[in-house]
Amino acid sequence: MLHPPFDAPLETAYDGEQGPPGAPPAGEGREAGGEPGDGAGGLAQEDPSAAGAARGSGPRGTAGRLARAALLGKRAGGPVELLGVLLLVAGTVVGSIVVLGLGWLTAYWSPRLSRRVAQWATFGMPALVFGGYGLWLLARSGGWGGAPLEEGEAGAAFDDHWPWLLRTAALASAAFLLWRARRRAPEKAAG
Repeated sequence: MLHPPFDAPLETAYDGEQGPPGAPPAGEGREAGGEPGDGAGGLAQEDPSAAGAARGSGPRGTAGRLARAALLGKRAGGPVELLGVLLLVAGTVVGSIVVLGLGWLTAYWSPRLSRRVAQWATFGMPALVFGGYGLWLLARSGGWGGAPLEEGEAGAAFDDHWPWLLRTAALASAAFLLWRARRRAPEKAAG
């Protein structure tokens, strides 16, 4: 659900309505004789800046709210998936193909993710990275996307770029695995 900015006054936050959609219009819901803000049983008009300060609209309040939302609640992934992400990122930083292989093996073995998602993390994301690079090399040999490659230069370009392609594929797999592991777990039907 979309919410108005915290520092926007209530009158402008909902296109001229007084309050959120579905709330009674201004004037309804007041006790007899009550005027807004007089404390005699009416709906009190609040100062938008005070309301924003009370809700923690500053950068620290927003960051804290996002951190709590990310850490709380039941998630689809678990420690095995996060270990796979950690191994893939560590293998990228260190440059070890063994650590990258362990990261992809952990992602494939992931017990909480579906087989299809685990296969996408292990094979699909690297295939997209290498396929995109192959398409770029093909375009370069045809004269598009940069200076045209001469005969035999595509192999030399691949030899120069494959370590960075492997690292990019590992980061793409890690990002995909983290995204799928941090999503909310599907609700089970009561029955």
